[in-house]
Amino acid sequence: MAVTTDDVRRQLRLGEDSRWEFKRIEFRDDRPVSPRRDDLADELAAFANARGGVLVCGVSDDGEVQGMSRAQMNALDRILSDVCADSIKPPIDVEITRHELGDGKPLMVVEVAPGDAFLWFDRQPVPETGFETLSERLWKPLVSVAGAADPARALRNLRLLALDDGDVLRATVAGILLCTETPERWFPNAAIMATRYRGADRASGQLDAQQIVGPVHHQIADAVRFAVRNMRVAARKAPGRIDMPQYSADAIFEALVNAVVHRDYSMAGRRIRLSMFEDRLEIDSPGALPNGMTIANMEAGQATRNEVLASVFGRLPVGDIPGSEHRQFLMERRGDGVMIIVRRTRETAGRPPLYALIDESNLQLTI
Repeated sequence: MAVTTDDVRRQLRLGEDSRWEFKRIEFRDDRPVSPRRDDLADELAAFANARGGVLVCGVSDDGEVQGMSRAQMNALDRILSDVCADSIKPPIDVEITRHELGDGKPLMVVEVAPGDAFLWFDRQPVPETGFETLSERLWKPLVSVAGAADPARALRNLRLLALDDGDVLRATVAGILLCTETPERWFPNAAIMATRYRGADRASGQLDAQQIVGPVHHQIADAVRFAVRNMRVAARKAPGRIDMPQYSADAIFEALVNAVVHRDYSMAGRRIRLSMFEDRLEIDSPGALPNGMTIANMEAGQATRNEVLASVFGRLPVGDIPGSEHRQFLMERRGDGVMIIVRRTRETAGRPPLYALIDESNLQLTI
């Protein structure tokens, strides 16, 4: 790509587009603290999985160069190199260069070549859709005040809109899942089937059942509420009444967030299943573990199947979903959901949850 200083200067005048992204870097002393490594990995991997691109570090969204010291640039260079080598699977090669535009404020440019990796399914444009397909009620909370002046551009930056092969602006899979009232119109499998059984198996009969549809983040809230109203709640006196629910609402919330954000939406005819039995709760998520993840390393590692959903979940407030009181947003630190599920299930049930691959295309969590 061989980006020159003149290229950078020209793009700062023109602004961001599908191949150029500006990123302001926050430092504590000389150490970069924002954006997080996970967010940098998402941006760079997105370029590699598409047509390549350029990440300009040290620049605000409106093109203002913030300026960095040599020590700060050295630290940022190390982080970017580590992210490309360790946080993106497979690793990507990038070219990192430093530029000064004549005002004495240096910046860093990261050039990402097009990769051979498969385009994340949730970033793919959906035929016969467009900006008008998305509901303003659902996308408006996701864009900034500045972004609201040009919402189509803001939604492209969020990967909720994208150009198709004919350069026509389309809603992406993630845009449909998050910002339409009825994503099941395009993806009938994008639903949660919740069932409360009488006994310990499916043959025991049903006490309650609900097919949960709508925007996927709303599905999480409805599914958690289904589980909470169908679980048993015991009580003890110590000296006042203390409720002892059958399951941890925190663990259920985290498990459903993980199931929704990491499931394989390309699998037709497979829904997430929430099954409540007399002695256990099961959540089945369509799709094998992504990016080389194994059950053995789930607590220590992390992998993202749907990078747009994961990114947007990081800015969606949880609202009043039961079990979400420990969070401000649906996802905050990537990978910590599994640890919360394990810890809270052990505290409530006296044992850890059980993960199992039912087959190569279905992951089951038992609480």
